[in-house]
Amino acid sequence: MSQEKLYGLRDQLSKFLYDPTPEQAGWRDKMWEEGRFDESIKITEQVETQLEEVEKQIEAFEAAEPELGEKMVTNFLLNLPLGKQLKGTGLGSLLGLA
Repeated sequence: MSQEKLYGLRDQLSKFLYDPTPEQAGWRDKMWEEGRFDESIKITEQVETQLEEVEKQIEAFEAAEPELGEKMVTNFLLNLPLGKQLKGTGLGSLLGLA
């Protein structure tokens, strides 16, 4: 699953738990009025468990990403001139020295 899909799923689960739509709030109220407390609590616990799993997956994605410093070093090394035949490319061209 891609990182964007994980972020979207996290947002949906968070909204269900902490900022329900009017339909979801009405459904929850109806369950409480009918005395189906256990069922409502089980569903909430399942969603919380799913949210925790999604958070773990997002943390794993973010830990695997290179940090800003690593990206800068990579870009710097990729822009170094490869030889005199490639004038105008690399660090010299960025600094206006080439």
